Amino acid sequence: MSTVLVVDDDPVVAASLGALLEAHGYEVVAASHGSEALRVAALQTPDLVVSDCQMPVLDGASLYRRFQVDPRLKVVPFIFMSGNVDARDIPIAEFLREPFDPAIMIQAIAGLLNRERRLGK
Repeated sequence: MSTVLVVDDDPVVAASLGALLEAHGYEVVAASHGSEALRVAALQTPDLVVSDCQMPVLDGASLYRRFQVDPRLKVVPFIFMSGNVDARDIPIAEFLREPFDPAIMIQAIAGLLNRERRLGK
């Protein structure tokens, strides 16, 4: 079972996304901002991160940059989501505008995890 770290400061979004992922067979761990996500990832390396872009304490882009300097975490794929950020401002390609279609989110997660497995990560 793949573990997905959901990072969002909106508890309704985090709970809804968590329920969606669990219904599709993923183990979900959650954090309400980037600093908390780093603490969670230090205890259990996730297979993938789904992160909001705009959060207090440590935003999504900063969280991604912190993952990139950690040899253990830099291989973890990210999906960013936001209703207020331009996709061109995101440091990586995977981006879903909120509100997102749940089927598209599941497809994006499965696609990234399958790609990582094919690459042997």
